[in-house]
Amino acid sequence: MVAAMGHVFSFDQPLWESLELVPMAVRRKLDLAEIKLSLPGWQALSLDDRRALRDTVVDDDAAAFAATVRASAERAGVPIEHLSLPEGGPPWRSAGAPEAVRARLAELGAVLTPATWSALDDEGRYVLWKLAEKKRDPERFAAAARELGIGLIPAGAGDKGPGS
Repeated sequence: MVAAMGHVFSFDQPLWESLELVPMAVRRKLDLAEIKLSLPGWQALSLDDRRALRDTVVDDDAAAFAATVRASAERAGVPIEHLSLPEGGPPWRSAGAPEAVRARLAELGAVLTPATWSALDDEGRYVLWKLAEKKRDPERFAAAARELGIGLIPAGAGDKGPGS
């Protein structure tokens, strides 16, 4: 279900290279591993450890990734916290787009059809879900939607293409 290194969004490219901040792809993997790592904790990890975490493939089973994070954090003397996923699983993996995503797109005057949501990969769904939080920069959400081919559909137009 998850591509090897995922999609690197244009707004995330500088983070992907410098690793000064946590790239979205790593945030998704941390969420799947049910680990909360603070920004100071991330920055305390060695650059080699941050690269390894960035480049590690995580599918549905994040246990190996979690063990790698714990070992890296232990080496750096960084505390990590347990993060619990909802009982139904990761919200971005729901059959339909979460309400926050639909609402944020509506603010842009766009809609997300069920067919489009279903066609998104795990990385794309996660980024939209994460950036839909009200505390997040709306420009980053809009940029992600554009890169995923969403937000270009006028509200009310629906899904009139093939496969709808």
